Amino acid sequence: VATQYEFNDVEKIGLLKMDFLGLDNVNVIAETVRLVRETRGIELDIGRIPLDDARTFELLSQGLSLGTFQLESSLYQGLLRRLKPSSIHDVMALMALGRPGPLASGGTDLYIKRKNGEEPVEYLHPKLAELTKSTYGILLYQETCMRAAGILAGYSPGEQDKLRKVIGKKLASEIPAQREKFISGCIGNGLDEAKAQEIWTNIETFGSYGFNAAHSAAYGLLSYQTAYLKANYTPEYLCALLTCFFDNTDKLAVYLEEAKRFGVEVLPPDVNESRARFALVNGKIRFGLAAIKNVGEAAVNELLRARSEGGPFRSPLDLCRRVNLVRTALESLIKSGALDCFGHTRASLLAGLEALLEAARKGPANGRGLFDQRVLAAAEPPFKLPSLPEYPKEELLAME
Repeated sequence: VATQYEFNDVEKIGLLKMDFLGLDNVNVIAETVRLVRETRGIELDIGRIPLDDARTFELLSQGLSLGTFQLESSLYQGLLRRLKPSSIHDVMALMALGRPGPLASGGTDLYIKRKNGEEPVEYLHPKLAELTKSTYGILLYQETCMRAAGILAGYSPGEQDKLRKVIGKKLASEIPAQREKFISGCIGNGLDEAKAQEIWTNIETFGSYGFNAAHSAAYGLLSYQTAYLKANYTPEYLCALLTCFFDNTDKLAVYLEEAKRFGVEVLPPDVNESRARFALVNGKIRFGLAAIKNVGEAAVNELLRARSEGGPFRSPLDLCRRVNLVRTALESLIKSGALDCFGHTRASLLAGLEALLEAARKGPANGRGLFDQRVLAAAEPPFKLPSLPEYPKEELLAME
């Protein structure tokens, strides 16, 4: 059953609300695994990678997390450098520590200081020591808040879940009743009112913007997997990133810079060497033709088909005769450097663009036999591009 009603009303009549996430990062992982198999002959099982890999934690501790799941923002890069994660549990905790609740309450700073031994671990109540031992005494997850209500205020499992909903979904009208119930329950279990109020404030602050532990675990594991691949299979991972985000110009620019930062050379596009997407060639990344603006996947597919069937293109004219390219597509290929392989300057190619297209239109039609093409080509006057010096470097970079 599908509905467009607001989820609280849906749940009240007994229907189940589910969220489905489509994550590009899963595609990146799959593409990396494929590239590792293709380039190194290693069959990588992402579900069986070691969860205590030193190179992964070193990469994360330096904040080199660009391109990893959930951890690539400047906020998380800073948190990683401060926290210096040393276990998968630290990565999972980071998923919750970067949320508004812990950040606003100071819980994130407290967690980092206690983890690094800069402050002693203190518990809100001795009865919560075992429950919050792994999070250094902090009520970090929704489940922790729920269990605390059970331990200190006698909440049943059903009442704990109700508390989670009221706080997590910010049902303001029901919070006063929950506050009164919690504090009276704590007092009934021997806590003084001031301590009960302090613990309630913690629960309300963390719970309002907190992650649940299962969510943090799943996200944290995916984050670790992407970081592991980046740390141990850097060229393959960066190539997979560029391939999966080839149509996102902003991310493409950032990830190309990241490749340079990690010493992975990115080769320019080339009509005789490039594939549709980014490809690894001897540890270097070859720019994909489909990532060039105004070219389009249909034109790229036609170009690759022509190259596969008839071999490498011998000249700009040979390219234009064998592939039906519109002016804007050809212009973009020239500006990106994809036709540099023919030995002409881009200035010459752009200046002779109209004449090139005209000569291609008048030349042998596609689909004729090789003998016919040779006869017709021999009867034609030779085509020459104008000979011009190359543009200044600044102009070439602007074109690219």
